[in-house]
Amino acid sequence: MKTPWQMGRERLELRDVPTPAPGPGEVLIRVAASALRGSELGAYRNDRPGNNGGHEAAGVVFDVGAGCTRLRVGDRVGVCAVQGCGECGDCRQGRYTYCERRSVVSGMHAEYVASRESACHRLPDDVPWDVGVLLTGDGLGVPYHVAQRLKSRGAFGTPVAVFGVGPVGLGNVLMQSHLGAQVVAVDVSARRWGAALASVMAPG
Repeated sequence: MKTPWQMGRERLELRDVPTPAPGPGEVLIRVAASALRGSELGAYRNDRPGNNGGHEAAGVVFDVGAGCTRLRVGDRVGVCAVQGCGECGDCRQGRYTYCERRSVVSGMHAEYVASRESACHRLPDDVPWDVGVLLTGDGLGVPYHVAQRLKSRGAFGTPVAVFGVGPVGLGNVLMQSHLGAQVVAVDVSARRWGAALASVMAPG
């Protein structure tokens, strides 16, 4: 399969690497879209060669490993980079970012990526790939987690202040506004603050 490789100083190389095989409890996903994060841009611009750091992607299940029962070949999914063991109490409650045996899957800018079945979320057919990446990645995944924490503490729907409205901060503005909270967005960048305001003023 093909995968991009950072060579440093804004240079990329397309490399041929073996296509991963899904292990027990894993699925192989043909990547349809992957998100490029600010941290990756920093690595891309520096002098040190790196690797394929992608860790937010969506695509189609291409193959399934032994023991997979929830997903089938052809399912559209978004992939979470932080993956739990799937067996502990936190994982059984869907809180695999707290799993003591959690791992992080990167390399999602490649043609294929292997992932635990439990870390994949089905996407409806009418959800575009770029939207699917935001829904299941950090862009809205982290804001959803924040909303769940507020709910568990009895603060659901209360006024919220978001300091810094970069991509994840903007996701928090969108999420909290959608849930009916009064949101105060704070940022030193007029462009980002304007984007936050436009996002909650947009029709629909």
